Amino acid sequence: MPTIYRDHGWRGPVPADVTSEARTSDTRIIQSPFDVIAVLLLLFPLYGLFYPLESYLAVGTKGGSPVGGLPFPVTPVTLLLITAAVMLFYRKIIETRPFNHDILLYMFVATAFLSFLWSPEPQFSFQRALRLIPSIGIGLVFAQYYSTRRMVQLMSLALLISGPVSILVPLFSPAYGLSNLGNGYESAWRGAHVHKNFAGFLYSYGVVIILFAWRWKVIPLWLALSSVTTALIMCLMAKSATGIISMVFSLILAVVFTLVRKAPREFRIPILLTLLMLVVFSALLISINLEFIVGLTGRDLTFTGRTQIWASVWAEIQRQPFLGHGYGFWNMTDNPVRDMLWKNIRDTAAHSHNSWLDICLQLGLAGFIPFLGMTLLAIWRVFKLLIVTERRDVIMFLSLLIYLLMRSFSEVQFTDPGIFQLFWLVWIAASLRQIDFATVAAAKKGLRRPAERPSGADPLPTAARAPLST
Repeated sequence: MPTIYRDHGWRGPVPADVTSEARTSDTRIIQSPFDVIAVLLLLFPLYGLFYPLESYLAVGTKGGSPVGGLPFPVTPVTLLLITAAVMLFYRKIIETRPFNHDILLYMFVATAFLSFLWSPEPQFSFQRALRLIPSIGIGLVFAQYYSTRRMVQLMSLALLISGPVSILVPLFSPAYGLSNLGNGYESAWRGAHVHKNFAGFLYSYGVVIILFAWRWKVIPLWLALSSVTTALIMCLMAKSATGIISMVFSLILAVVFTLVRKAPREFRIPILLTLLMLVVFSALLISINLEFIVGLTGRDLTFTGRTQIWASVWAEIQRQPFLGHGYGFWNMTDNPVRDMLWKNIRDTAAHSHNSWLDICLQLGLAGFIPFLGMTLLAIWRVFKLLIVTERRDVIMFLSLLIYLLMRSFSEVQFTDPGIFQLFWLVWIAASLRQIDFATVAAAKKGLRRPAERPSGADPLPTAARAPLST
């Protein structure tokens, strides 16, 4: 059984190797009521399955009414239930060890809430900021409660539920399951999700996770095959070229860094620098042949009109560079700045089509700087751990992180109205922080001074107490 150690005000597990835990005889995915709650949480705010329910039940893309016209506040009730579930996990964690907070992330969230002070619609901005709580809260508690092994098991099960449902919805009710977006996407499937881009992201991202879980032998073959098959079907039916390209690139990256890991540690930094030079050289080649390469994805050099949106958004950012125009900028009913922006681009764009521009537009430098800091820390930690540890889950975190960053340049993922992918960045950053702190504690203290557990407190499950080294 792993021992818990204390160092620098942090108590956490000492990293080990995946093989010891992955070969345990207990391969059950659902082991406690908390696991059931975890799968339900994954289905709601993270995968977008029926969340927010009003958006799914609305016929068409937006502006519809819930089926039957029931005046039931689905989103507020859902937020309350999710918040209560997060508190259950939080209380279970602090029974055994202090909770590890992320100040930079909290600064970003605080800016979103405080933006009601300068927003054109104060109440709307505050309400929209509340939607950040599920993704952030669940990401933080999952990173500290579950090991990587347990987490990918639960994610694979959630995908097995989400995938078939999203395939059945368009088959039995095309009005709900098709995107109806126009511009060649009339037949694109959104399944049981609010948008076909969310579906494309989820299932291409899910394929990467499932393949890692199968390679580590932490899920049975039938679960891996079923989940991957339904995920690939949804990727193709959602017509998500960006998702598929990012998925392939992430998997190639995983193979490359797996080979790097086989090299002696003293050679890893030179190899990484060589790979960086190759990336720069490749970027130059791509820039020279950009029109041809972009054409292969079915787009043009304007990236289906995105460049015009980026230029107009950048102009608005320069008018309010420090605080932005208020959180929830795009969905406000009375927003003259947004209306003027729509007039300039001659389109009612739903967002900036760039995560970083959108953060600056809504929250200015006050929100952008802490969010960028959290992201850069995650990038630093993943490369540091890749060099100094033998944990194979670091390669998965690197692949998923690169995927998020690639997609962030063409879609909005971390702010309203595209907050569904915020969980993944928070979970990855928090998990890397746990691993990094544990590695430093083990190296500096030589595995000394076991922490005392509060008297009368029930210990966490072994998998929760010991994040998996994979």
